[in-house]
This record gives sequence, C-alpha cells and structure tokens, in this order.
Amino acid sequence: MRSVSSSTSQDQSLGGAPVRRLNSLAFARPGPTAFDSTRKRWEPPNLVDAETMLRLGFVGVVFLSDAYGTEPLRAHTLRGKGAKPARMVAKAAVLCGGRGERLRPLTDFFQKTMIPVGAKRRPLLEYIIRLLVYHNVREIVLLTGYKADEIERYFEDGSKFGARLTYSQDAKQMGGSANAVANALLAKKLGDCDTLVVYYGDIISDLNVTDLVRRHHSLRVDATLVLDNRYTLPVGVAKVKNGRVASFEEKPSYEMSVTTGNMVIGGSGQELIVRMSRERRKNDLMTDFIPRLLKTRGRVGAYYTKGFWHDIGTVASYEQLNQERVDEKLRFLERNP
Repeated sequence: MRSVSSSTSQDQSLGGAPVRRLNSLAFARPGPTAFDSTRKRWEPPNLVDAETMLRLGFVGVVFLSDAYGTEPLRAHTLRGKGAKPARMVAKAAVLCGGRGERLRPLTDFFQKTMIPVGAKRRPLLEYIIRLLVYHNVREIVLLTGYKADEIERYFEDGSKFGARLTYSQDAKQMGGSANAVANALLAKKLGDCDTLVVYYGDIISDLNVTDLVRRHHSLRVDATLVLDNRYTLPVGVAKVKNGRVASFEEKPSYEMSVTTGNMVIGGSGQELIVRMSRERRKNDLMTDFIPRLLKTRGRVGAYYTKGFWHDIGTVASYEQLNQERVDEKLRFLERNP
C-alpha cells in the first residue's frame, strides 16, 4: 500500500499516514476532495480542530452528520436515466463485514463500506442502498461483521432511505463471503427468495439492477455474474524480441471478461451455498461457490455492464476515484427538485 507523506514532523503516524491528516479526510466540508486523482500527493482540505478530531477519530464515528456531510437524503420518488424500474420479486444482500485490510489506515476509523465518497461525502453504502431502492429492491440484508454498530447506527431500519433493512452478523468461526450469505439464509433473514441480488460493499456503480434481474430470469440459470469486457491493464506492456524491446504500450485495453463483484443467485444456487457452509471451512463466492457450481454442472449466466463502476478496495483505488464523477453518474439517485 502506498504510504502517505506528512508535511509536518509532529503529526502522529498510523500505518504510514498521519493521524491528524487522516481525520481531516472525512470531516472537512465543503471543499475539494481529500483524495484528488489529478494531484501528485495527498493535499487534504482544512483540518478540523483537535478536540473534534480526538472525539471522532478515537472514540468512533458517533456524530455522523459531522463525518458524512449533510443529512442523508430522505425517501422520495426517484427519477433517472436508463430502463424504468419494474416491479419484481427480488431481495438483496450487501457484503459489509470485511475488515478492509487493504484500505488501512482508513478502516482503522471507518467500516470500509462507510468510507465517505462523492463530493457530498456520503458513505459508500448509502449509494448502494439508494441504487437498490431505485430498482425496487427494497428488502435488503446487510451482512455485517467488523464495526457493525457503525453501520446500524447510521442506517437503522432503512426507512429514511426507502428500504427495509435487516442485519446478519458474520459467524466468527467461519469466514468468507459465501458463508456470510449462508448465515443470512439459515437465519431466515431473506425469507422465501428465489432471486437474490448480491452486491459487494466496496463497489460503487450505476448498475441497472432491473435489467440484470430480467437477464437472469431469461437465461434460466442458477446464478448470473455481472461482467465488464472493457479491461485496462494497470501497467505498461512491452513486447520483447531477441532481447530488445520491440514495442511498448502503456496500460493497454483488452477485451477480457472481468467480474465487477456483483451477481444474482437463484434458489438452487442458494441451496448449494447452504450445503457448502456445513463443511465448516471458509467459503467465498468467487473463489469457492462459482467454481463449485460449475463443477456440479450448474448454470452460470453472464450479464455485461457498460455503465460506471469502481472498486474501492484499496487506498490507491480510493485515491484514484474521481469524487465529482460519482455525483455526476449517480445524480439520478438524488431528490427531485
């Protein structure tokens, strides 16, 4: 992980980042974003006072209106671009339990899905919930673990966001995203659901959930992965011939089908997830469930997205996120004028 330099030698440090500057990231508003992809180094906005810093930074995020900007949007009638949301029987599970080790030191202060994003500095998870509600997926289970209380304090029952939220705590003896889903299924948190939208909590996107579910049903499959074939390598590529570089291309694009971290799981797929959880070992959706489903002759569909999405799984990817673009791409989730 890239370390963040400090302009003063007196700042306390944590994981390579000064504590004083770290806290200014979330609590300064308005003004430029703390991470700006056009800058060479971290240049945060004005610092908060030391008393507020200590209260929020070390006790925890208690005063959420200070941490996340203005009051969260209230439930309202939504308009937006793309396909008109349709009435459909679907529920959602959002993975929110990870410790976010690759996002440290930010996740020493925030649950990773609660990291402020966008120019309005709202939690990442709020955008996810808003997106699901926009597409009439209102029954949402948040699969929590690390810093679960931070999430529950902010979202409560979800009514102020137009959602019906319930919470499912990850089992400590078993890890993995597939087991987190299994825990919710076994606890009857999802009820009778044959169409489950699974959303990774470190992904921000304008995914057309309505179209995704329609695609899943039309394919008659056990699970459908959301893919993108606009993959760009994060490094330059050299072609070498006879010990010499013959050509070089900086960050080339390839038509490779990469997963965006979201999927739909049908009833038979959910049954497999529950069976796998009885093996009493770590099970992940991508590394364990999908390969097992294919191995047992399950049917896995593909849904290609052409929209906006960004994986905020590391400090580097968070730094690269264009905060203004978030609000631009997700403007359709805002309240009506």
